[in-house]
Amino acid sequence: AHQPTDIHRRSQLFAVNDGECLSVGVLKVVTERPLSDNEVVSLELVSNYLASVAYHSAVRVARGYMELEELEEEAGRISYEENRMHVQNMVMDNCLSVIKHETVYYPSRIKELAEQALSPNGNSASAVSDMRELMDYYSSVFGILSNCALRELDGTGFSFSKIELKEFFEKAKVYVARMAKKKGIDVTLVYEETDCAVMADSDLVEYLFEQLLSAALVIEKNGTLMMRAQDAGDVVKVELVDNRHVMTSDATTELFTPTRGNINASGGVNSMEYLVAKEIVRLHEDFTGKHGGRMEARSDISGTVILFTLPK
Repeated sequence: AHQPTDIHRRSQLFAVNDGECLSVGVLKVVTERPLSDNEVVSLELVSNYLASVAYHSAVRVARGYMELEELEEEAGRISYEENRMHVQNMVMDNCLSVIKHETVYYPSRIKELAEQALSPNGNSASAVSDMRELMDYYSSVFGILSNCALRELDGTGFSFSKIELKEFFEKAKVYVARMAKKKGIDVTLVYEETDCAVMADSDLVEYLFEQLLSAALVIEKNGTLMMRAQDAGDVVKVELVDNRHVMTSDATTELFTPTRGNINASGGVNSMEYLVAKEIVRLHEDFTGKHGGRMEARSDISGTVILFTLPK
């Protein structure tokens, strides 16, 4: 007997979302005869329905899970940084407490000896000798305790290594794309190629970039952000250029200074991104011993420019 030949028909499943046509799969139909025009139309209707169902029940749900995973990862990272900074602050508090209690006596005693040396009725030679001996001892104790405190803090809160700036620029680009998508604005980050490297704590510098970019994205306008780096001796200058708006000179002057604008109506704090960023730059300067670190803002024809330095 003659066996009928199966007829295979494939229909691409397309879903439309915000004017964008997305392919979510293929529907394959196998028949023993050619389909009529009505059956073809019905098949197309079924395909469109299946595409819509597949997109909303599978694709969008999968994207939602991916966003949740990203948020959980971000929350975990921030929690880790918070706990690490908490431990560091506790160690610093203990170190400062020891320095205070072990040396609180000496300044007042030195002042007393100085007054005796200046007194016309006192033995100035003996007072000066005692004062010099006490000052040497005070300086020695204070120096030893301070060095111990620095060693404790170096081992607890910071992990410095040589890192290529390009790595931070790439992460910043991804961060801007994610945040812009959430805000529903068209903002992209571009950067100039660089081979500069910095001696830094990777987590802190990444957080520094995120703080500056978050502050920039408060302005919900479409446009472009640009980052560039320049070798400047013992440090690397990094600039973030926002061409979407220009700050006034008064605004750039107060950008890194606590003001009443940082306190909201409920008594909490807000708009702290620039202050946090400045503190991170200062910490790198203190813990590497490479002075000359700075953070400033200016306005020019290219827009608002945020400049900061990191040690090499």
